Amino acid sequence: MLRRDWEQAAGTIIDRRNKRGGEVGGDASTMRFLVEVRPTSGQSFRLELGIPGFGANFRAPMVGDVVKVLCNPAHTKARFDTSDPRLSWKTEQQAKKNQFDAELHEGDSA
Repeated sequence: MLRRDWEQAAGTIIDRRNKRGGEVGGDASTMRFLVEVRPTSGQSFRLELGIPGFGANFRAPMVGDVVKVLCNPAHTKARFDTSDPRLSWKTEQQAKKNQFDAELHEGDSA
């Protein structure tokens, strides 16, 4: 999909919910986010966003988090900016590992 006239913006997570869908008896729950988008040009607006792509590396933001989004203010459309490290599950796991390793080796130099 062509993304002309899209710009980076800040998005504040207002609410997050699981929506059910799909076949009866199947687990097809998906996370949906109510986001207030504040573009650099134009008025801020709210919309519902889903998990981008397959969501394999997506870390779901919490209510109150401010994350990067790409938006088209003229059409009040937006999507999560997956280049934001705060939305990366792998980045979060690496930070946890680094913290654990630092705590593990805290008293080694004595």
